[in-house]
Amino acid sequence: ENGIHINNLNSGVYIVSIALDNNQTMEKKIIIN
Repeated sequence: ENGIHINNLNSGVYIVSIALDNNQTMEKKIIIN
């Protein structure tokens, strides 16, 4: 399956930084209810 599966995390807001080419990073905010 495509996507990211995260188990056993508490509720809250998580910031995930993804490293890209050319020394750039992309930040994704994940909200878990």
